[in-house]
Amino acid sequence: MSENTYEDGVVYLSDLIDRDKPEMKLEGYVFRNCTIRGPIVLLPSSLFMSGCIFAAPDVESMFFEIPDGPRVGLLAIDGFTFEGCTIEHVGWAGGEHLRNMLAGGTSPY
Repeated sequence: MSENTYEDGVVYLSDLIDRDKPEMKLEGYVFRNCTIRGPIVLLPSSLFMSGCIFAAPDVESMFFEIPDGPRVGLLAIDGFTFEGCTIEHVGWAGGEHLRNMLAGGTSPY
């Protein structure tokens, strides 16, 4: 198992951030059957989700629609996979395609 692969555990996404790097971005992580915890707002550039459960009242409460372009204060993620995870206190920033994916919880982005 790769050092960027987590299975059957509790993961606080903020613990994965290397605070010594100038760019706040995480790349190439896989989470299977994990509980993913914030608080954090993610800005995905590529993402795959399958069979995830969101601990949120509805999509609108965790989704922030933003136009394309650089953003400050969000954690950029690239090449992330969430399979069978429960996701708690995590916000998502992006466009309508991301919102639709979050509504289904199972589509690639």
